[in-house]
Amino acid sequence: MNKFFATALMAGCLAFSMPALAEDAAAEAVPSAAETAPAGPDAEAMAKMMELMQPGEMHKKLETLAGSWSYTSSMQMTADAPVEESSGTSENTMVFGGRFLKMAVKGTMKMNGQDVPFEGEALTGYDNVAQQFQNVWYDSFATSMMTGTGTFDEATQTIKEVAEASCPMTGGKRSFRNETKFIDADHFSYTMHSADPKSGVEYKMMEIQYTRVK
Repeated sequence: MNKFFATALMAGCLAFSMPALAEDAAAEAVPSAAETAPAGPDAEAMAKMMELMQPGEMHKKLETLAGSWSYTSSMQMTADAPVEESSGTSENTMVFGGRFLKMAVKGTMKMNGQDVPFEGEALTGYDNVAQQFQNVWYDSFATSMMTGTGTFDEATQTIKEVAEASCPMTGGKRSFRNETKFIDADHFSYTMHSADPKSGVEYKMMEIQYTRVK
């Protein structure tokens, strides 16, 4: 977002919030516009706003995941279900001036023992104001979106996220605990934990290992 747009946006917000003037401007009981208008943002507030609108260190962290990747995944629909393995590719790009990471995934998923074509997309960003990662995931196997928020753990180099999506198995909402671990320049992993629909005990539902394609 450029400075002109940000200034116009702020001006619009201020104009919308100004009290209306009385029809009879000459009436002594009606204060002037200068007396009733709220004070505009000072230079310091404007500079802070502009700073919060720009990509920062956490966006640079996301940028390390940009590029072409291959992946292998293992998944269990329930804790006692057999592990199903699949593979595919992910094309990751930074969009909107380095503010968001877009992942476009293509591969296969096991359905009744058969490999079925699968596609999915994710959009991940870091909200400088809320100081948290925000993520949305949608794919060709569901009509709902998974949305989540998380924070970065410096010690383990991991984005730790809590997420939620509609679950066709239960007919309601299902919560997830997801982790994206930055391993090195050419590897990262993603794990998903959730409560087992049968027992209610948390288990590792999915693990994905990514390797950069060179």
